[in-house]
Amino acid sequence: MPYPSSLCSENEMEELSAKKARKLKRKKQKRKVRFELVEKKKNKRNKKKKEKTVVHISTDSNDDEGPGVYEHYITRTLFLVFALTAFGLAFNYIVEHFIHYK
Repeated sequence: MPYPSSLCSENEMEELSAKKARKLKRKKQKRKVRFELVEKKKNKRNKKKKEKTVVHISTDSNDDEGPGVYEHYITRTLFLVFALTAFGLAFNYIVEHFIHYK
């Protein structure tokens, strides 16, 4: 409290109460703006969640539309096995035929 009412004139008291009112009004506006920003962020986050689409993988065996669900994993695995085997055989051939131990 800046001044007790007994030390202030009536005019000064009105001025002080007006200052307090303005200060309180500014404080409320800041709080309102902050609340609106938080609400905007929440809405934006919720929109992003809603926009995500869920892809359902069909497990029907009668599907003739493109490769199966795990087919490309199997293909990749077989390719890696083939490549590693070929590399191993080539390395073994080089070691046996070109490197001579003394």
